[in-house]
Amino acid sequence: MDINQWPYNPPDSLRELFAQGDKTWRETNYKTYMNQLECLPPIRMTGDAFMVGECYCYSRQGDVYATFIDIHGRYFCRLAPLSQYDPAAFVAEIRKQFNF
Repeated sequence: MDINQWPYNPPDSLRELFAQGDKTWRETNYKTYMNQLECLPPIRMTGDAFMVGECYCYSRQGDVYATFIDIHGRYFCRLAPLSQYDPAAFVAEIRKQFNF
């Protein structure tokens, strides 16, 4: 996926991945990260991690939000239930997935 592509668009979108149960993080860019940070006050925010303030959808796991994180100038996103907001776990997942 191109990091300059809007992450919500099909076919390899956040929505499609979430619907399939795929918890894969997608790399995005600074512009998208800041756009999502500034569009509404985050519902959760810790350091450089946040969940966009508007619920993206609902699932059996609870309310689902677009989740973004900045790790040393690299930007990542995925959809996650509000109840699973854990920036430390997110960093560990991303480091493992992207081998850094």
